[in-house]
Amino acid sequence: MVRVPDELYRRFPQTHVSPGDLLIASLGDARNHAGRACVAPVDLGPAMVKGKCYVAKADELIASEEFLAILMSSPVGAEQLVSQGSGATRSMLNFDRLLSTPVPIPPHSEQQRLVAAFETARAEMDKGVTCLSRSVELLEEYKQSLITAAVTGGLDVTTVGSGIPG
Repeated sequence: MVRVPDELYRRFPQTHVSPGDLLIASLGDARNHAGRACVAPVDLGPAMVKGKCYVAKADELIASEEFLAILMSSPVGAEQLVSQGSGATRSMLNFDRLLSTPVPIPPHSEQQRLVAAFETARAEMDKGVTCLSRSVELLEEYKQSLITAAVTGGLDVTTVGSGIPG
């Protein structure tokens, strides 16, 4: 986190970020496309965007910030937004091109359903990542115990099988 002097923060109110704002990356690379977005968390505190990032508020009559962030960060959003970008080595999406990019906006009820489904899928993915991380830790411990046993003579490597527990 970078701290900005209070005077500088007050001088640029157009860069201030409020909880729930849509934050949009204007610069992309090979791994992350220009135009990907997220929603500022509710517990953010005083914050501001810096260069290559836009702060926006959605017209709630049209779409929610949560839906737009998911859409803009999805493969569908990437396809729409990347075609609007420019740049030889890194894609750059200026504000005018961002605003003129057509995106599919379903009715509010469908947006809410999609956001809920996305959040459920993200929670399941997070659980899977946690399980995989724990499995990696356990395998590392097992590997170390096998190495220790082999080095100290506690393991007869001529008769042992794979030894991986079921």
